[in-house]
Amino acid sequence: MLAKITIIVPVYNSEKYLSRCLDSILAQTLMEFECILIDDFSEDSSAMICENYAKKDNRIIVLKNNENMGASLTRKKGLDYANGNYIQFIDSDDYIEKNMLEKMYEKAFVENLDIVFCDFIMQQELDKICVNADISGKSKIEIIKQIGVTVNSYTACLYNKIIKKQIFDNVIFSNTNYAEDKYISLQTTYYAEKAGYINSAFYNYIRNAESLSNNTKYSLRRKVEHFNNYKLVVDFLTKKYGNDINLFEPELSDGINFLKMEIISDKEAKAVINIDELYTKANNRIFSKTWKEKIDKKILFYLVIHKFPFAIHVFHFGLFFKKILRKFNAKKKSS
Repeated sequence: MLAKITIIVPVYNSEKYLSRCLDSILAQTLMEFECILIDDFSEDSSAMICENYAKKDNRIIVLKNNENMGASLTRKKGLDYANGNYIQFIDSDDYIEKNMLEKMYEKAFVENLDIVFCDFIMQQELDKICVNADISGKSKIEIIKQIGVTVNSYTACLYNKIIKKQIFDNVIFSNTNYAEDKYISLQTTYYAEKAGYINSAFYNYIRNAESLSNNTKYSLRRKVEHFNNYKLVVDFLTKKYGNDINLFEPELSDGINFLKMEIISDKEAKAVINIDELYTKANNRIFSKTWKEKIDKKILFYLVIHKFPFAIHVFHFGLFFKKILRKFNAKKKSS
């Protein structure tokens, strides 16, 4: 049976959630798919669970990494073994609705689309939020802004899309574990000639507190890697659009300044080296009204970016003072 869609699932220490994920895949109303599970050197029973499911259904293929490679490079490895016309990425602690593949593929096939987007449900404990990924009527510039430029955009994710396999012939994967979706989504959108959208939440994204992406232990590392992926975004846009990169303003500068602020605000960031050199145009847009940050913090940030003497020390002292003041006011209100 020829695969219409190849599902690629990076698996790392997800024994608690993996069966739910795989059961939702095997319950699909579209039968013509293959599912590539790649164990990323798990330390729990995830590899064994993958093997057991492969015995149940010959559409499941199991691969293993000899070392922990991270989600981005693991996905890239899965592409080397994919035979489907379209690619669907799924995280191993998430699950999909039973008609997702059927509806997404039908839309792609009938309209000859390179990418199909859908909405998704973001779940954390008892809270559920439906994230709308509507791209209808938008230009490619607007879509790229939405998923590849706007910082912390939920629609930058890969899992709410099916993407024609040939698109990935031009895509470069980063070797980071955080915010890597943005860079990949940017590239796939750029190389796609036709994109479509289904107004249905087929994907269920679980904000798992135990996962690497939500673990505060990795907060500074996550910020730095997010920043590094944004560097790749800037390099890509500069290469493809040249002087027309201004088309992505103000979102581009606002995103860069937000991430610069995130890094220099972190008390564990002992040194900030050449952070001002990324997309220097953003340094002149610090006081833009579109960047929603308090003016006093913007002033201190401006001094740091422009390397005023002792500015970074004043900046951290200001943050520390504000933190103490908030605690004092909270204690005063409670008493």
